[in-house]
Amino acid sequence: MFCVGLNRQSDYRATLSVVMPFRTLCVLLATQSVETCIPTLEREWRELS
Repeated sequence: MFCVGLNRQSDYRATLSVVMPFRTLCVLLATQSVETCIPTLEREWRELS
């Protein structure tokens, strides 16, 4: 029984070590796309007004 619990915990850790960098990457990509998008929108808005 103890082995099963230990194994499940190591699976959980393995999943976390895969998911967390992926989520960090997604956040970085989202942040970058927002940073590149906002100046473009501001430029377009200035040209229109």
